[in-house]
Amino acid sequence: MLNITFIPDNEDFSQAAKAYTDIWTKDGKRIIESIEKVVGKEFKERNIEGTVFEGISQSNPLKLRASYDDNTKKATIVHELLHRISTEYMFKLPDKNEDLSLGLHKQIDLVLYDLWTELYGREFADEQVIIESKRTPVYKEAWDWALNFHKYDRQKLFVRLCS
Repeated sequence: MLNITFIPDNEDFSQAAKAYTDIWTKDGKRIIESIEKVVGKEFKERNIEGTVFEGISQSNPLKLRASYDDNTKKATIVHELLHRISTEYMFKLPDKNEDLSLGLHKQIDLVLYDLWTELYGREFADEQVIIESKRTPVYKEAWDWALNFHKYDRQKLFVRLCS
């Protein structure tokens, strides 16, 4: 199984790193199983170090924002791991005419909502879509696009884009 060690960027982020560690200890196995089931592939990596800092979260290297509330920390772990597994398996990149960030977020948003729902419930997923949509116009556009499809159509499109 994939193991993540959360390391604070400095001692001010020790509590946030502990919160991420607690989430991973409680939910990590379910998160990995859910992602692998949806993607149809296992994570190749076995150990990841995740830096907890105050900045924009990213997947590679794994960096996670310290100041998020616990629900958003959970959502961010799933979001960034979807990016990581898509990189591991070299999923198709978006069309050259599309903004790379927009295309990549459209791709993961096809399954991210349903993963969040499976892991934490619909209310959680709806709340996190709102939170992400407020971050950047790219996130909002990607969510609007992905959620315009029915769940089963999103899954089929995801498989097509990622195989």
